[in-house]
Amino acid sequence: MIGSTAVDAIGINSNVAERLSGADFDGDTVMVIPCNSNRSSIHITSIPPLDGLVGFDPKEQYGPDTYEEGSICLMKDPITGTDNTQKQMGVISNLITDMTLKGATEDELARAVRHSMVVIDAAKHKLNYKQSEIDNDIPALKQKYQGRVSEDGHYHEGAATLISQVKSSVQVKKRVGTPHTNPETGQLIFKEVDETYVDKKGKTKNRTQSSTKMAETSDAYTLSSGTPQEELYADYANKMKSLANEARLEILSTGRIEYSASAKAKYQEQYDSLMAKLNVSLMNAPRERQAQLIANTTVKAKIQDNPDLAKKSSKSQLKKVKQQALASARLQVGAQQQTIDITDKEWEAIQSDAISENKLTKILRYADSTRVR
Repeated sequence: MIGSTAVDAIGINSNVAERLSGADFDGDTVMVIPCNSNRSSIHITSIPPLDGLVGFDPKEQYGPDTYEEGSICLMKDPITGTDNTQKQMGVISNLITDMTLKGATEDELARAVRHSMVVIDAAKHKLNYKQSEIDNDIPALKQKYQGRVSEDGHYHEGAATLISQVKSSVQVKKRVGTPHTNPETGQLIFKEVDETYVDKKGKTKNRTQSSTKMAETSDAYTLSSGTPQEELYADYANKMKSLANEARLEILSTGRIEYSASAKAKYQEQYDSLMAKLNVSLMNAPRERQAQLIANTTVKAKIQDNPDLAKKSSKSQLKKVKQQALASARLQVGAQQQTIDITDKEWEAIQSDAISENKLTKILRYADSTRVR
């Protein structure tokens, strides 16, 4: 199962799995960072399991036997069927992140982690997550580590450090069309439109769309609360933003690819090979389009049968349904994913301008992107 090319194999038991945020053995994935004596340059900060988590079982303490039937404590709404797990996990995960960065005590961290263990299984096992929130005094933790007063004098709670704010949603004016590149800075310029609508309460509001705080800021330091970890991440993020700007500026100044007939003659064998591979991919394209249409119809029918699939909380489940539908449709119409594998010699031919820009664009559309990189 591991394969013949693996360098190392790691075995764990249930005690270790319990420390991995409730991981189990149904295909969960973790990243392993080697930090043994041979790699002394890697230093990982670690602490023993929190005392407050020893022997804690969410199902025993907050299961259906602990509250009256018909209680409103369930994560899944009994009328609408809406699963609120993803939102609540985001809230508690951000709190744990902010507490860790701001130096929370082990007892405080244990309270937050206990609550997260209840939240993650609340919908699946009908756990009383609202009682867990009270018992672990989560509101007090939010006030201490996420509460702040804005410049306009209003009190706010929520993601309070750079790490937790990276993907925090922010509303911006509705944008249309393809963004352009600022020729001086390399930053993206969006075309915004002024549209209004009337909400359910009869109020006129401006049409907006969701973005993230990290995407909208030009300086990641503006999201930092000042901890060393945030400063390091802000420095990295700003370097990535700068790199993106440089890349966009380079695209603006990049001309068209020249085509060389003499290079084509020199690399005729590689040229013919690439054209043959491209033709196979192009011949499969109509079947692939047909498979996509069938798969979309199948997915649409499944969403009609189960509207919850279209909700944000079911994003991963919907992705799996789409993948299964597409795989089935491809078998049905005989479509096969034809990925062009470019050899070293063929890449040499491309670099020598033996392939025209038009043909190269088509080749790259079907090429293995990892191999190209």
